Amino acid sequence: MHKAAQVGKQILPLYARCNGRLPATVAAFSSSTRLASPQPNPRINLDPSLQTLLQDVDMALHNHARKDKKHIHHLEVISSTESGTEEIDFETDDNETHDSAPRKSPAALFGSQRIGAVTLPLELQQTIQHLISNANKAQLHSDAERLFKKDAVDGDEWDPKYDGKYRTRLQGVKHAKRDGTAFASIALPAHYSAIYAVLDHVKRRLGPAWQPERVLDWGAGVGSGLWASLYSFQGPEAADKLVTDLRIADSMLKSYVCIEKRNGLTEIGRKLMRDTQPDSVSVSWQKGWRSEDDITPSYGRGLVGLSAFMLSTLPDSLARKNLIQEIWNSGANTIVLIDHNSEEGFEAIAGARELLLSLGHKDLTSGEASPESGCHVIAPCPHDGACPLYYPGAIRLRGPRPRPTVTGLGRIGAVGQRALEREASKIPIKELQVHDETVTEGSRAQELENDPTITSVQPEANFTEDEINEAIRLEAYQWPRLVFPPLKKSGHIIIDGCTAEAKIMRMTIPKSQGKQPYYDARKSTWGDIFPHSSKNKMQERQHVLKPTSHNVPGSDIGKRRSSRTKEAPTYEEIARIVQEGRRRSQRDDRKPRESIWED
Repeated sequence: MHKAAQVGKQILPLYARCNGRLPATVAAFSSSTRLASPQPNPRINLDPSLQTLLQDVDMALHNHARKDKKHIHHLEVISSTESGTEEIDFETDDNETHDSAPRKSPAALFGSQRIGAVTLPLELQQTIQHLISNANKAQLHSDAERLFKKDAVDGDEWDPKYDGKYRTRLQGVKHAKRDGTAFASIALPAHYSAIYAVLDHVKRRLGPAWQPERVLDWGAGVGSGLWASLYSFQGPEAADKLVTDLRIADSMLKSYVCIEKRNGLTEIGRKLMRDTQPDSVSVSWQKGWRSEDDITPSYGRGLVGLSAFMLSTLPDSLARKNLIQEIWNSGANTIVLIDHNSEEGFEAIAGARELLLSLGHKDLTSGEASPESGCHVIAPCPHDGACPLYYPGAIRLRGPRPRPTVTGLGRIGAVGQRALEREASKIPIKELQVHDETVTEGSRAQELENDPTITSVQPEANFTEDEINEAIRLEAYQWPRLVFPPLKKSGHIIIDGCTAEAKIMRMTIPKSQGKQPYYDARKSTWGDIFPHSSKNKMQERQHVLKPTSHNVPGSDIGKRRSSRTKEAPTYEEIARIVQEGRRRSQRDDRKPRESIWED
């Protein structure tokens, strides 16, 4: 009793925390003194046969115990404070790169650099979200579906192409502001992404010396090109920032002129820039471009003329021609044209390209020639001839096209470097002689140069990184651009590209050409510019245009398979097919009956 009471006394302080469950606990401890003693439980008398079975099982388990116990590896602690520490070289696999060097060659990296997905900066995200939060959600959803939701075969899809045409002028004025809000919610992010990607490509093609200060934007809309230009042309302090952390205040632009006739889009565009426009950038909105504002090309070195998704909205070719002539007369040194990936966009860009090249040729032949006379294509075409492939975007630059240069720099990446080292190690080492030292090095270099499996390149040890990048940039004007996805076969890669000869040529890059060219070809994608030449003779691709009413010259190039989708069957066609099937089955049933009566 004393022991049980003592145990209960020790547990009593738990009563307040157990909410009345203490009596059961105390009873469990004080019910029997035998259970609380440390004596073992009595042995159970088992049946002899069961006891024998259990012993056999126990022996079997012991005999089949695992012999290969897992060895536990312990980390060895190495003091990092020792003065005589040595660098540890880890052996890398043959497939891995040395010093994290890119496996592609620098030239192939330059040709394949592109933005896969554009992230909207936080300033632009917050501005659009603020505009949407202050709008009528149901009305905004209805306007967005009315303007941008299109019927498709596989279902409805969103199309950023804007068509704000109404039956009467009064209806257009009534819906102007609502259409501008819907445009900023749906089309602005898509247009911003496309313009930003194009401007980023232009910056790489023209180099760091290109520092634009002013932009003229025809068809500015709600300011898609304005936001893209401000975030693309940033100062040196924004080089290490993330895309989401970019600020308009860090832009190097000094002035931006938005030319837009649609009042609803202009009103929303001004509203979006009201709280974020910095004092260092002058933004103005105009309904048209005045001829008295034109400047001579010699003063337009830092002036960019931009027209994004505007040409295909004009009613006819005469209006498009007048717009291109207006952009040319403005004196802009760089002209950027972007349009939708549609038949109208293809035709508009192709016509604008031809007109600009003709204006440049006329400028060269009339009057005194100057560095700003004429014009040439920066992208996407590697030539200034008749383009065999219409493309929904083009960039023109005043002045003659850079002369073709072939330096061979930047053709070796990590893959090619390992191949060179492997081939060099296979050459037998000759006996070292003092007077023959230079001859041995020269013979080894000669053997490497004559090896057909190694790409011959110009030595890059005497060039700085900036000089190599500049040589690659100038040489890229003549590289072919892929107009098809590459065909990856066993042992060779087939590439179809638009070449400097203004033709669609087929190139074959086999493994025997070298590991680096083969690797670069295998990792290339549609739209890249390819730096390596073909080992075999290139073949010109010929296409026969089909006599269809919707055919656009050059639209059949660039597609591996037919992209035409089958028309969805209508209910009338389905009913007709069902009726024909019933009539056919009835005729089949009557045939055996008639044969029976004839017999």
